[in-house]
Amino acid sequence: MLGRKMQQSCVLRPSRLAMSEQTICPTPRPEAHPVGKARRRKRNTIGGWFMVLLTIGALAAAGIGAALLYGERDFLDRIYPNISVRGVDIGGMRVASARGAVTKHYGSFLNNPITITYGERVWRPSAADLGVSLQIDEAIAQAHTIGRGQARSDSMKTVAATWQYGIELPLHISVDQQVIQHYVLSLARAVEQVPVNADAELRGAELTVTQERFGTQVLVDETVADMTAALQGLDPQQVVLRTRTITPQVRDSDVAPMVARIRTMLNGPIVLASSTSKCGTICRWNWAPERIANWMDLRRITAPDGRPDLALDLDQNAIKSALLPLATALREEGTLPQVAWNGGDLRITVPGNDGRGLDAAAALVQINAALTGGPRNLDLGLVPIPPPVNESNLASLGITEAVGVGTSSFANSEAYRITNIRAGARQMNGILIPPGGSFSFNDNLGEVTARMVLSRAMRSSRTAPKKNGAAGCARSRPPSFVRPSGAAYRSASATSTPSASAGTKN
Repeated sequence: MLGRKMQQSCVLRPSRLAMSEQTICPTPRPEAHPVGKARRRKRNTIGGWFMVLLTIGALAAAGIGAALLYGERDFLDRIYPNISVRGVDIGGMRVASARGAVTKHYGSFLNNPITITYGERVWRPSAADLGVSLQIDEAIAQAHTIGRGQARSDSMKTVAATWQYGIELPLHISVDQQVIQHYVLSLARAVEQVPVNADAELRGAELTVTQERFGTQVLVDETVADMTAALQGLDPQQVVLRTRTITPQVRDSDVAPMVARIRTMLNGPIVLASSTSKCGTICRWNWAPERIANWMDLRRITAPDGRPDLALDLDQNAIKSALLPLATALREEGTLPQVAWNGGDLRITVPGNDGRGLDAAAALVQINAALTGGPRNLDLGLVPIPPPVNESNLASLGITEAVGVGTSSFANSEAYRITNIRAGARQMNGILIPPGGSFSFNDNLGEVTARMVLSRAMRSSRTAPKKNGAAGCARSRPPSFVRPSGAAYRSASATSTPSASAGTKN
């Protein structure tokens, strides 16, 4: 074929039938092309290499299998290699050794997992204090079961994969929330402060002022959450104790006006006097702060907005009572009037003179002004006061009848003597003597002068002298009367018999 001669060869073979030889000539084949030969050689090469690799793989598998069988026997009580628990290589270790290695690695964490700070204060609790534990035993037990407990073929595959790729097991942490919360609460008891309201207290004349103070409250839940999150890293961490500031209800600024008012009221004594009084320097009084404080009532109340507040009352009645002794000392009584019997219907013939007394209303205004920052040296004013007996209370004296009459004759006396007696009798006529009072002839007669005698004589010149003169007394139904100030008066004669008037009778 293909232009080439094919050589033919014949083979002589004996024949069983004819018992003769037979020549057999094979059918001639064409000569192979060179390209086909090359392809056959290439296929043979690839197949050879494949067989080599297959043989090597089989030998390797047999070696690994033998190694695994040997390792299974050697690691009967050990953890297979290339196994770790959260970064701690425990491959090839026995269970106890692996537990010790992991515990040692996390020893600092277990000793002090969290450092808690608050300002300059620091707490370093242990894991046990916080109810924290690492599940080391569970992790070691899990590591030891790898490559065990399965069918042999599966276990061999697992061990092979472990040797090739390694296995990293997690280390779980357990946190007892109740224990960690109780620990934070114990810190709260040491840290928390109750807010203090600003306040003022008056004891006697001593004013005590309490300054405001902000409170502190530990945020327990927030702190526990921060601590729990920090524990997950299994590395010692620092956590700041979470707190909040509590503002007091009553601030210093709320109390300040009241404190200033009280200090002004107690800022030294109040000095009282009257420059127009007849008693002069004797009538001078000094009211100390201790006495002023007795009139002050500082009390706690609730403001309309519900907050605590302070109220101060100044007892005006107590101040008025304190003025009574001053009013008594400064009182200048007016004079009693002269009255006429008038048949029992008393009539005032010579009115009494006005007196003077303390202007209590003005004094009260001055004192209150002094207590609010005004001058503390007070000049007390005096105002006129009516005579003790006047038309308004004359009838209340109760003089209704004469209690005695005395007569004396001076018919043969000289004219000048008669004149003098008449002048003196008119001077004494109608004089009122208060109960418990004393009668003085000289005081009531006054200074005797020629002019006084002459004027008396001229007024009586139209009256002819009688043979005798008389002096009479009128009896009072109750032997006393009351002046406007409330003091009791009693009428009395020169003979100490209660009487209201004395005079002459022509």
